[in-house]
Amino acid sequence: INNDTNLRLPMKIEITNEAEFIKIINLTTEEFIQINKALSKNQTMTVDTEDCSVVIRTFDDDGNLINEENANYRLTVDSTPDMMLDFGQNHIIIENGVSGEGSVATITYNRRLVVI
Repeated sequence: INNDTNLRLPMKIEITNEAEFIKIINLTTEEFIQINKALSKNQTMTVDTEDCSVVIRTFDDDGNLINEENANYRLTVDSTPDMMLDFGQNHIIIENGVSGEGSVATITYNRRLVVI
């Protein structure tokens, strides 16, 4: 992810596949966020580094939301929940604890511009 601003930026990561746990690592800054919670096929996890929140949503088979859980208590104590994108190129990897499978995730962030 290329942060072409001169500001460190928060990000939102949505994981949408099954996982034993989630570990989001910014190899550029050596910061990480680890959530010790398994995700099933009908769940998504959203990690928002701006407000340091972790939310797990559970859906029924038709895609209707049936539960939303604040999962901040699942963060490991050595996590950096306010992890930011550094200036320039950032190398983000997401581990899920499932051998041979990568994570399916969307990472979004807002470019902040200062206008005088």
